[in-house]
Amino acid sequence: MLDCKITQGTVYDGLGGPPTVADVGVKDGKIAAVGSLGDVPAREILPAEGLCVCPGFIDVHSHTDDWYFLNPWAVSKLLQGVTTEIIGNCGDSAAPLAAFKSVRTADGSEFRWRTTGEFMAAVQSHGLGINAASLIGHGNLRSIAVGEESGRADRNHLQAMKRLLRRSLADGALGLSTGLVYPPGCFADTVELTALGVTLLPAGGIYTSHIRDEGDRLTESVREVIELCRATGVTGVVSHHKAAGRKNWGKTATTLRLLAAARADGLRIFCDVYPYTALNTGLGTLLPLWSHSGGRAAMLERLDASQTLPEIRREVEEKAAGDYANIIITKLKAPEHRELQGRSLAEIAARLGLSPSEAVIALLRTNAGEVDMIWHALAEEDLQAVLAAPFAMIGSDAGARVSYGPLAAELPHPRSYGTFPRVIARYVRELGLLSLAEAIRKMTSLPAQVFGLANRGRLTSGCAADITIFDFAAICDTATYANPFQQPAGVLHVLVNGVPAVWDGKLQYRAAGRFLRRRHWR
Repeated sequence: MLDCKITQGTVYDGLGGPPTVADVGVKDGKIAAVGSLGDVPAREILPAEGLCVCPGFIDVHSHTDDWYFLNPWAVSKLLQGVTTEIIGNCGDSAAPLAAFKSVRTADGSEFRWRTTGEFMAAVQSHGLGINAASLIGHGNLRSIAVGEESGRADRNHLQAMKRLLRRSLADGALGLSTGLVYPPGCFADTVELTALGVTLLPAGGIYTSHIRDEGDRLTESVREVIELCRATGVTGVVSHHKAAGRKNWGKTATTLRLLAAARADGLRIFCDVYPYTALNTGLGTLLPLWSHSGGRAAMLERLDASQTLPEIRREVEEKAAGDYANIIITKLKAPEHRELQGRSLAEIAARLGLSPSEAVIALLRTNAGEVDMIWHALAEEDLQAVLAAPFAMIGSDAGARVSYGPLAAELPHPRSYGTFPRVIARYVRELGLLSLAEAIRKMTSLPAQVFGLANRGRLTSGCAADITIFDFAAICDTATYANPFQQPAGVLHVLVNGVPAVWDGKLQYRAAGRFLRRRHWR
């Protein structure tokens, strides 16, 4: 007796081959069989004739992290068909921490953690609607061992970071992520990163990198990742690969050739990409790196110091390159500035009677440095080139959102709700850039292979029953930059470990997800 039988769907196994019309049997959270199961009894029959049945999508680049305590169902991800997400990206993870962190959930429960293992256990005990696995943020390690100051890590600092990394890997982390454009990760040199890469190798850990520069120094920054992989032997991933800024458009032709050549040399190196031409990051990235030394308080002091302001403004103007009309402010902490959310820097500057660079500094000052932006800075041609690369995976670069509570206080990027349906709707169905089988491979078996999720990402007997069922003719993203909290269309049913998480397009609020630790999949 099967728990569920999905009948006569167009089945994509996730490996990139052509589909077959078949039944899929689910029992005890696993795929029991794929084929002709007409005579096999089941407690639940799900007719899928004319629908696509594939492995649940794996979001390789998520930032949900401790938002699980606000959104345990990972609402915006499940509604897209995502059944597993990898958190702890861009050098920033929920753990390890220098001191205990405590959160109180809506039901009054309190959770505390400091180590990676404690965080994973807390999330699982709170309840999880999606599968999650975590990288360890290099920024966490450096903050604990070195602090927020610029400068080179000494031998003692490196030993401390290595110990923290080994402990987190033993707790079940997948590997290390870096955010080399953000403090304190931006202060690390290649020697430091290579030493940590060597530490990853015995455990089979992954190295992912938000590289140092996605604009003027894009090529050199990609080369740094390649050389680290060459020196250490680790598997590497270039995060959200892009060429930012009009004068850098077209550079992905060079960087993709570099990555392909490295792979031809035997290196295991990949990239991920989201299907939008706007990036989403902190407004503080427009400031010079030296201004961040010592942490946020020190940075804010520099914004008030007359002797440093002229140089800071020059850096802002150089990085923004006059593109203020395309920089949209999406998060402001100060209540008096909330009405400016969703407006461009050009418009905000005019309303405040300031120059755009002065407006950047004013917003950062009055919002304690907590300002986010969406910047329409990418070329469609570069995006398509990266999407088409056979070694590119799909990642949203977004945390799971809900349209109520604290997570609705700012405007997220529409990728929070739309990434995976958009790939299929626009780049498969409308433009024909990818075949559907290839797009599904980039969302399922390829991520599972790269990150070592051995029983995920394939619709084959014995694998976890993470399954997404969608209507190819109807699937599409509906979230926009102005109205990002919009459920995609065409994603009908989602199973997480064999349990219905989305049924007839409606969230089921079932805590069927698992926090995937290394010992569970090695």
